[in-house]
Amino acid sequence: MNKFMLIVLACTSLTGCISLAEHIDQGGCTDGYYDGTKKAVKIGTLVPPFFLDVPFSAVMDTILLPVDAFCHI
Repeated sequence: MNKFMLIVLACTSLTGCISLAEHIDQGGCTDGYYDGTKKAVKIGTLVPPFFLDVPFSAVMDTILLPVDAFCHI
C-alpha cells in the first residue's frame, strides 16, 4: 500500500510540471504555443512515465494561452 501511495504522490506532483517549467525557464514567454505539451510528448517517448504529464501540460498550456498570445503580439 505504501508503494501505491508513493506512486500516486509522485504522479500528482508532476502534473503540468513541464508546461510550468517551460514558462519559468523562458521568463514567462515561450517560443510558440503549447511548448510544454510538445516537450512532454518528446520526453515521454524517452521516459514513458512522463506521458502521464501530457494531458495536464495541455490543460496548463491552455490556461496560459493568453499569456503566450500576449507575448507574440
